[in-house]
Amino acid sequence: MKSKIDLSGMWEFCLDGDKKGMEQEFYNRHFSDTIALPGTTSEAKKGGRREKREIGYLTEPYHFEGYAWYGREVEVKDYQPGDQVILKLERTRKSYVWIDGVFVGSRESFCTSHIYDLTAYLMQGRGHLSVMISNVDYKAPGGHMTSPDTQTNWNGILGEISLRVYRGVRLKDVFAESCWKKRQLKIAVNAAVDDKISQFYAKLAVSLCKKGESVDWFCESVPVQLTAGANEITHTFDLKGQNEPEGWNEYTPVLYEMRVEISGETSGGTYADEKKICIGFRDLTTDERSFYLNGQPLLLRGKHDGMIFPLTGYAPMDVQSWEKVFLTAKDYGINHYRFHTCCPPEAAFVAADEVGMYLEPELPFWGTIVAEGEPEYDKTRQEFLKQEGYDILREYGNHPSFLLFSLGNELWGNPKVLDEILGDYKAVDRRHWYVQGSNNFQFVPTVLVNDDFFCGVRFSKERLFRGSYAMCDAPQGHVQVKRPEMEYSYDDKIRPAQKAEMESGVGEIEIQFGTGTKKVKAEGKEELIPHIPVVSHEIGQYETYPDYREIEKYTGVLVPENLKIFKERLEQAGMVHMAQKFFQASGKLAVQCYKRELETAFKSRELAGFQILDLQDFTGQGTALVGILNAFMENKGLITADDWRSFCSDCVLMLSFPSFVYEEGMEFSYRVLFSNMNPAELKDARIVVTMQNKVTGERMRNETERMHFTQTRLSEYADGTFRIPECGVPQVYEVHVEIEGSSIENSYEIYAFPKCHSKLGDVVNILRQKADTLPVITDRYEELKRAVAEGRKVLFFGTGIRDAYAMIGTYCTDFWCYPMFASISESMNRPKPVGTMGLYIRSEHPALAEFVTEEYETPQWWDIVTEEKNAILDGTDIEPIVWVIDNFARNHRLGLIYEAKVDNGSVLFCQPDLLHKDEIAAKWLFYSLYQYAASERFVPEQTMEPGQIEKMYG
Repeated sequence: MKSKIDLSGMWEFCLDGDKKGMEQEFYNRHFSDTIALPGTTSEAKKGGRREKREIGYLTEPYHFEGYAWYGREVEVKDYQPGDQVILKLERTRKSYVWIDGVFVGSRESFCTSHIYDLTAYLMQGRGHLSVMISNVDYKAPGGHMTSPDTQTNWNGILGEISLRVYRGVRLKDVFAESCWKKRQLKIAVNAAVDDKISQFYAKLAVSLCKKGESVDWFCESVPVQLTAGANEITHTFDLKGQNEPEGWNEYTPVLYEMRVEISGETSGGTYADEKKICIGFRDLTTDERSFYLNGQPLLLRGKHDGMIFPLTGYAPMDVQSWEKVFLTAKDYGINHYRFHTCCPPEAAFVAADEVGMYLEPELPFWGTIVAEGEPEYDKTRQEFLKQEGYDILREYGNHPSFLLFSLGNELWGNPKVLDEILGDYKAVDRRHWYVQGSNNFQFVPTVLVNDDFFCGVRFSKERLFRGSYAMCDAPQGHVQVKRPEMEYSYDDKIRPAQKAEMESGVGEIEIQFGTGTKKVKAEGKEELIPHIPVVSHEIGQYETYPDYREIEKYTGVLVPENLKIFKERLEQAGMVHMAQKFFQASGKLAVQCYKRELETAFKSRELAGFQILDLQDFTGQGTALVGILNAFMENKGLITADDWRSFCSDCVLMLSFPSFVYEEGMEFSYRVLFSNMNPAELKDARIVVTMQNKVTGERMRNETERMHFTQTRLSEYADGTFRIPECGVPQVYEVHVEIEGSSIENSYEIYAFPKCHSKLGDVVNILRQKADTLPVITDRYEELKRAVAEGRKVLFFGTGIRDAYAMIGTYCTDFWCYPMFASISESMNRPKPVGTMGLYIRSEHPALAEFVTEEYETPQWWDIVTEEKNAILDGTDIEPIVWVIDNFARNHRLGLIYEAKVDNGSVLFCQPDLLHKDEIAAKWLFYSLYQYAASERFVPEQTMEPGQIEKMYG
């Protein structure tokens, strides 16, 4: 390259919302304003402020859609005839370019640079450059590249804006394919030669040095003959016998700077061009179950990413910002990013190369791909998307971090067409693992010939390998519907030991599609048994309540009007004082759900990876606050990075056990499992398991013999038991497992209860006395009515509550977010999600003195809350002892256990039917509530009118 001219700075500018600029020739210096580039119209606050408040995603006050015109004078100062002048717009929308009013061309890629050859248009190396950017009328919708749920549909030009000047010859593209095992490097060069040069002899020189060093350890040149126009040159270099390269991976992200030069002489002089790129040496292979990187097994510990950056509304274009993002994710055990219907900019690949992160860009599409002649066929759209894939492979394919490539998200249509596209991509570039898409065909998945792996959530309606699902996609997952335990595995769901009968499934079915629904044709097939690695798609999605303290963090182009509206609604419901408590309690429950979800994945030998949705909050699609980090990738205070890594990292030491709840004298039996994907050996160490009373400190210990731990997908190392000691009151024990002398550890809390037969017997004997000084225990409204009229104390079980005042209970927190999936379920005529988010428990309240609990929901509550009817207390000032946390869309005041003065009496309301539950935790809660109701401490502060009670329970 002869020179590079930076075009960043102030440009002439005008908006064209009516899209009249083409016919009115705006490209002929029709500019009325200025703007700084790189940047967006929203950042520059162009187009007038909108007052609309969005509720399903963040609000962009200066949102603009239409045409925006940008112009400036350009000059190549040392211009010589024969120079090639190339314009680069690194990232933009649809672009159109003119020089001095003469149309040069247009480009449409969402994901790659827009390159224009201006050589034939610049007279004497100078002229007026006009660029029109359109963010409307796309050939394809753009997925999360253009969605208001994520990046926003911005208008502008980002990243590098430059003129590059070449003399005689230009290296357009360099394709580098490394083979670590064979110690080879294949180079394919696309060179453009000036039309005035008919041909010349030159040399192609390739040199390598380790990044950060200045000494070449490999340098070789080969002769080439170039002709005018485009030239394709390929050559394979053998590196054996040289200073052989180190392999690239997450542990040793060793990069090599490769310098490619073409140089030669003609009668017109010497011509040369050079490109420098960073490469890493890696080989990608698979077997039926696993990925292998340079021969080492690889487990993908991934996260979804929609490139949410609320301060700018677009993904950063600098390496430093992306390094911060990736290093934060690595601190939480993540080694893989799946970009949902989007592709990050060059800076992200550079940063991932350097820190060792495995990237999966995805075509910007969420829809249907079919063959010509089929319904929904759109030739223009499909050709655009296919070309977008070629462009992504060309521009970013040299990066070792570019490990996987997907055709889109939850696609439908013709599998044969998808397979052909995969085959075409693999024919030109085998440097990546390819997949037909993420969770394609949903209820009727298929594996294609050209799939290198499978990414989905089920292999049939019942063969689920994810822990949670929306109600509209029922059945739901084990984290949502099974009593909490730590034994579950997906192995038999992924590759069943016995072949199961398949449902026919023939005909038209209605599915969730994006944020809406779609009717598709589903054809019956034999049971699908995969013979390629399986990755679970968008696992988790456990929602937390909003943390309204985050509102002040939004100081950029996007405003959290959605969060402000939710807070205003909470204020109107009289519960804003509970916001922070709801956030903490729901968040702690979500963390427990994620722990169960992730450990199930690590315990599943048949699973080759997972992709969490998400490590961070998702600000759109109804506002899905599913992260343990906020939208700014900051810790929300729910769990530390160290604790999160105990169940999400390359080394996860786990206990497998059947229950979290025990009676004294029972045995807590466990197995020790270790998913160890770190290639480093751990020698002469032993596993230690302890069980410690969290109040008394009493401790029991088991340990193994010393042994060596090597890289293994999953191993079972020991079985053990602890006998639950006798205890006078309920207890909490921490069960801790560690590899002694290392940082590898994990812990669980289990709940132990004394045998309560004698305690309950005392209560029964007291009840038989029916003394007027003792509380009445009943679940009948008429008996309650008489008792309060007489001024009695009552322990009332509200199982007969009217449906209009009831909300069915569930243990798990809400999936994704209630507004989005409630509307989808409604449109599909399927049950709505429950939509609650766990419990906030006033754990120090005397009503719970004989129980054992945190302020948030833990497993001993499962039998108590599941399928019970919680009370809707809207319009009252009741502050429940145990709140059920409703979602931000409904804001019901929900009570599981509450108290009130009613008429002349006092009532302790308990919605669960503890009278007829046999589980030990339920019995102890019954005992604790009765002891409180019978005590002098039972003096309710709030009042409920008898008429209100009659409406609810009468």
